[in-house]
Amino acid sequence: MKKINLSIQNRIILYGLLPKTGSPLFLMTVEDLTNKIKFSQTEINDYEIKDNIKDEKVYTTWNELGLNYIIDIELSQNEIEVINKIIKDLGENFPIELLNIYKQLNTK
Repeated sequence: MKKINLSIQNRIILYGLLPKTGSPLFLMTVEDLTNKIKFSQTEINDYEIKDNIKDEKVYTTWNELGLNYIIDIELSQNEIEVINKIIKDLGENFPIELLNIYKQLNTK
């Protein structure tokens, strides 16, 4: 188990990168991870998290209160492996917004 902290932006990006296919056991881990990073209705209301469409692109916004909002989650070894697979698969297309997660997973 490893504890990491995630911002609203981290959670949105990570959620969008989660695999949609894989073995049943792999997808069960993805589902567990999804449940940890998804937003509660209270968070959606308090931070006014909403999807917007502009020029046929969907983007998510939140209010100023959410700028410094961080949650701590505990990751199992399997969940860490899912995130590391995402990072590996991104290769040279790794978004800087996930650098914080990478650093947390790769420090003792």
